[in-house]
Amino acid sequence: MKKNNIIIFLLATLMSACSVDAPKSYSKSSDTAPIQPDCYISTTIPCNILPMNFCVDANKDFIVKVSGGKTEISVASNNGNVCFPIDKWKTLLSENAGNDITFEVYEKTNNGYTLYAPFTMTVSKDSIDEYVTYRMIEPSYQASGEMSVNQYNLSTGEESVIASNHYSHSQPGYRTQRCVNCHFVQRHNSQNRSFYYRGEKGGMILSYNGTVRKIDTKTGDMPFSTSITSWHPTLPLIAFSMDNFKQSFHSSVTNKIETYNLHGDLVLYDIEKNEVTNIIRTDDRFESFPEWAPDGKHLYFVCTDDDKNKLPFDSVKYDILRIAFNADTRSWGKIDTVYSATKLDSSATIPKISPDGKFLAITRAEYGMQVPTEHNADVCLINLATSEFLPLKNVNSPRCDSYHSWSTNSRWLLIASKREDGSYARNYITHIDENGNATKPFRMPRLNPRHDADLLKSYNVPEFAQTPAPFTTAEYMEVVAKQDAEKAKFGSPMKQKVDGKSGASRLR
Repeated sequence: MKKNNIIIFLLATLMSACSVDAPKSYSKSSDTAPIQPDCYISTTIPCNILPMNFCVDANKDFIVKVSGGKTEISVASNNGNVCFPIDKWKTLLSENAGNDITFEVYEKTNNGYTLYAPFTMTVSKDSIDEYVTYRMIEPSYQASGEMSVNQYNLSTGEESVIASNHYSHSQPGYRTQRCVNCHFVQRHNSQNRSFYYRGEKGGMILSYNGTVRKIDTKTGDMPFSTSITSWHPTLPLIAFSMDNFKQSFHSSVTNKIETYNLHGDLVLYDIEKNEVTNIIRTDDRFESFPEWAPDGKHLYFVCTDDDKNKLPFDSVKYDILRIAFNADTRSWGKIDTVYSATKLDSSATIPKISPDGKFLAITRAEYGMQVPTEHNADVCLINLATSEFLPLKNVNSPRCDSYHSWSTNSRWLLIASKREDGSYARNYITHIDENGNATKPFRMPRLNPRHDADLLKSYNVPEFAQTPAPFTTAEYMEVVAKQDAEKAKFGSPMKQKVDGKSGASRLR
């Protein structure tokens, strides 16, 4: 269905946005070109991104020329959509990697044409991962509604569904209100990936080494099922958090909804043994959001700064910690504090380390760990070699900027942001250089430039991937519908104290 929609849009575009010559005579305006999204002006884009199509006034006629080097492309628009032919666009980017391309927007008037102030995009030599995976979710809050895990090709603009709770199938009750979430891939082999299909007949849907299985990871004395996921970069191991998320609603404050946690521990799942063991399990604190270091020698996570039983939810704040891991013995070692946000009266969450190991990206907010509903959450970087804190002021907005993911080459950061209207999250991308300098973020492009403006769903938990999902929607959903979940085994129960809060070996 997604492919059919793309074909229909492309046919309509060919009829309304044909190739033309730019006007030879025109008047000039110093005004900024009236395009949407305007974040495309003076931004930096990957050398392998799909066309940066945009919108103009649908009630007027325009001609837009983009040029660089030996190549120029001119298109006309009489319906508000400015769409560039993909083959010519790829040629333009390949010829101009490392340089700027220039856009000229001409508006047709009663007296001829008016040229707005030209603008540029810088074409980076750094490529971007071909795929983005995310959950599409309605902000319904009270029920799961229709949701799916989708993948999007950043080179072609093709979108497809990996799994959906409304997938058509002969099984009774297949179209359900059940949750589909927690989709993650193994960094160095994105053919290995997992997601959850919750509720009856649910479990972790695990694709590993060419097979797909359904696993029940709630086992032994675990009080809750596993949720937030991080694959070890090379080994058949997955770190999970055990969480008990709850919601509350406001009638008179900026945040419409609060999501908070009433439980938080960390466990490890061995894929080949089908076994769950404890990593950290405490009585007095919450631990969540596990994230493996690129070399697999540490597991980063968030941890509350005080006794979890003494604080109201809007006073619970988190620091970033890490625990050492010995891959040879599969044993855990010392716990260190990496970033103490609580000393700054704030909360840090969603630790994500660049694949080159240089930078730790976090989301900082006033409190809590589930911050996509908070108004003032920001994405920041920490230089792991120098402990320098980088606030990324030119990346963040006055509204919520929360979940983030690194590209494989560590040069692009993908961010879920509610900057446009405060309600719906959209995917934004920024370039990060080797010193941690970030460029102006741009909204993830679509072949139909009005797609996101018309979309009544949020992009949730966007993650880069180098390759598409190894199985079709039908194959995944067949496992959901017909395969019984394999019960994971459980290792020895263990509880421990988190003693890394003293600041020993702190990076900051």
